[in-house]
Amino acid sequence: MLVAVHAGAGFHSQNRAKESIRACKQACKEAVKSFEQTENILNATASAVVALENDPCTNAGFGSNLSLNGSVSCDSSIVLGTGASGAVGNIQGIKNPILVAKALAIEEMKGSLSLGRVPPIFLVGEGARDWAIEHNIPYFHPEKLITDESHQAYSTHKALVERKAEKDAHSSSCLYDRLDTVGAVCVDSSGNVCAATSSGGVLLKSPGRVGQAGVLGCGCWADACPEEDISVACTTSGVGEHLIKTMLATRLCEAIKHSTATASVVEATSKCFQTHYQNCEKFFSLNEPSSKQAGFLGLQYSAAAGVGEVFWAHSTHSIPIGYMSSRDARPNAFISFMEKDRTSQVSSEDCRLNISGYCFRLK
Repeated sequence: MLVAVHAGAGFHSQNRAKESIRACKQACKEAVKSFEQTENILNATASAVVALENDPCTNAGFGSNLSLNGSVSCDSSIVLGTGASGAVGNIQGIKNPILVAKALAIEEMKGSLSLGRVPPIFLVGEGARDWAIEHNIPYFHPEKLITDESHQAYSTHKALVERKAEKDAHSSSCLYDRLDTVGAVCVDSSGNVCAATSSGGVLLKSPGRVGQAGVLGCGCWADACPEEDISVACTTSGVGEHLIKTMLATRLCEAIKHSTATASVVEATSKCFQTHYQNCEKFFSLNEPSSKQAGFLGLQYSAAAGVGEVFWAHSTHSIPIGYMSSRDARPNAFISFMEKDRTSQVSSEDCRLNISGYCFRLK
């Protein structure tokens, strides 16, 4: 199997870069360990995201951005290539929202409830929290999920809003520097594929708001087509409202499904990103370039050939990436930076896109 993770598109200083690389390595190790023990792609993907949620350097689970009212509320989703899925939005008191999404997907695979009721695949707010507790997912007092760093960031920016400082309060750049939605994609040698996303949302978000991480097809997507011998998965990071409107995760999966060569994958993803995101003006409520920044991580795999490609792209300053296969002794993790002289850069009128990838073999 192979797992790839990201720790969010945004701006990563030298200190944050080191922390993010460490977090990505640990997430990869946990995923491989889980797969070796269970041979289950759903478990492996969720294990990777749990590790990222538990790390305070990410904006997911413990240490998430705070809402306008000072609380932690999270979104998460997970999708299998078979179509089974689960998602939660605006959930509080749950350190690992990905476990709730995973549990929803498992319940869906079990079939109908009593009296033929269809099991839920998307829960929000108090209902999501209560469902999680009923299914033995640990609950924490919401204040236990707040770190000193997240509280400091909240206090600083909340003060700007309360003072109604025209220049600062209406500038989105400082709020969108930390788009650390985390995600993972995973595939085994048979082509079973899974994608997952988790996020604490943008800093000072409105209470009750749900971002793309909690919306299936927008935060992540996966599709396995045995008859076409292709498995694809994708997870996104960026401004949730815009990723929801554009359904970028689903569009990217469709774009790469029939792209077999590395060059065509790069061309397909860059064209999709520019057409359906960067240059899709009707979907954007803000005119500032920072609100249109995003990143994504995806994979494509052929079970017959036993080969595939992991790829990542971002229009932000940077995005932490990690990947590891069950054949590897250790994970590979790094920060992908937007560099002016990179040949993989794709230019557009509004902003640039940095694309790179890694070919892998599972058979």
